[in-house]
Amino acid sequence: MIVATIHFALPGALVVLIMFLVVQWIENNILIPILMNKTLGVNPIVIFISMIIGGLVMGIVGVLLAVPISVIITMVFDKTFDE
Repeated sequence: MIVATIHFALPGALVVLIMFLVVQWIENNILIPILMNKTLGVNPIVIFISMIIGGLVMGIVGVLLAVPISVIITMVFDKTFDE
């Protein structure tokens, strides 16, 4: 944004900011859940719900720990109910 502000003034910085926010939104809400589903085998809805609950319960730390905890719980339930 600093370079855009220097070269293109405020409108350039706003365009860069909007593009950054759009790319981040697409990555966080579309790409990451798809990749998590392919690599971990966990449904993206489970990931979203666990991140929301983790954020409500423990804040930022809860969001960071939500995915590993949900994967562990999912694996335990899969092993328990497969037998």
